[in-house]
Amino acid sequence: MRKNVGLLVLIAVFVMFSVQNAQAWGKKKTAAPEVKETQKEVKQEKVEVITEKKVIEQKEVKLPIQEKQVIKANKEKDATIKSDVKLSREKVRLKLDNTSWDTEIFPIAGGGKIQKEALVFSDNKFYAEQFKQNGFMSTNYTLTLKDDGMIIWETMQSADDGQVIFWRGEMNEDMTEMRGVLSKQKSPGESESFTFISKEKMPVTK
Repeated sequence: MRKNVGLLVLIAVFVMFSVQNAQAWGKKKTAAPEVKETQKEVKQEKVEVITEKKVIEQKEVKLPIQEKQVIKANKEKDATIKSDVKLSREKVRLKLDNTSWDTEIFPIAGGGKIQKEALVFSDNKFYAEQFKQNGFMSTNYTLTLKDDGMIIWETMQSADDGQVIFWRGEMNEDMTEMRGVLSKQKSPGESESFTFISKEKMPVTK
């Protein structure tokens, strides 16, 4: 009798173990398709992203012919404008070169004397005669042409003693009048500002 009971217990344990293994195996089998389906979805999303990228690239490449023509025309127009501006600036520079302007310089703070000065444009450079005697030599200058015809020139001069002068002048379109400002820095934190005006222009004789 005891032997039969022991045998029954062994059989029961074996059956329970077999059932558990079968359930676990079934779960693995059911989980595997889910993993595969997820992998398929990821691959499909990658394909869709690549496809969308190709479509975008094709749209960028395959612009309408009319749009391409507009873009090309705008580029050509910009190049023409830049060329015209450069040409006009060179014309102004040629007209300004080798001229001397009798100028009066006024201290902005007031109280100082009016200084007579000759502003000279020669060989595509600028200098002021009396300032040159004090060590401010000839320097290059820039020209800017405004839409209203105003001509602006700017430059910076420095002397051996460390002083610096910033010039900014304006001329009307026919270049008969000039006015502007200059700032003289003697040392860091110490500066003087002036305005200047000129209505008389003469050719420079070499």
